[in-house]
This record gives sequence, C-alpha cells and structure tokens, in this order.
Amino acid sequence: WMIGVMLPAVAGMLLLSAFVAPTILARTGIRNGCVAMLGIAALLFAILPLVEGQPTVFLAIYIAACLATSVTTTAAFAMIAETVDYHEAQFGVRREGLLSAGVSLATKVGMALGTAGIAFILAGAGYDP
Repeated sequence: WMIGVMLPAVAGMLLLSAFVAPTILARTGIRNGCVAMLGIAALLFAILPLVEGQPTVFLAIYIAACLATSVTTTAAFAMIAETVDYHEAQFGVRREGLLSAGVSLATKVGMALGTAGIAFILAGAGYDP
C-alpha cells in the first residue's frame, strides 16, 4: 500500500521544491546548497532501513529525502542557464540550443544506463519477481 504514497511523493516533492529551492539556494549558493541537500538526502535514505517497521516514520523520512533530492533537480536548470550566460561572456555567442540538447541527451543516457545497471544487478543476484 505504501507504493501508492511513495511514487506520488516523488512528483509532489519535485513540484514543492520549485517553491522551496530558490529560498534555500539564494542563501547557500547553488553549489553549496546542492552539496548540502544531497548530503541530507543520503543521510535520510540511509536511515530508512532502520525504520522499516514503522510505516508513518518511514514515509515521513522518505518524503523529506525526496524533497532534499528535488531541490538539486530544480537547481540543475539554474545551473544550465548560468552556463549559457558564462559561455556568452567568454565567447560572445549564446548556444542555449546546443547546451539544452546536450543536457537532454546526457540525462536520457544516464537514466538508461542507471536503469540497465540496476536490472543487471538484480538479474545477477537471481531476482525472480
């Protein structure tokens, strides 16, 4: 029953992070804010196995970890825009189309390789759904 809460929580936290991230990242800076949020998310995800028998606590920690991770996802788009501005300042031309295409390709390849890697690990461990 928890999957019905956990999957929408990921999308919901992405939406919420669009409102929360600017405040956090304005105070910490994009780089430091992302490093801190990823550290918090890793810590929260590491705690999850310890509270596996307590569904309410598990879900609360999971949702907080998703929010922390989502802040970094939101920040990625600001970093892309800053990269376009930096490139223009250095070379006098804007290449936002090329950068957007590169980011899109890298994201898709990364998701494909990550998903395939998990599938290969599960298959190697003898997982039988």
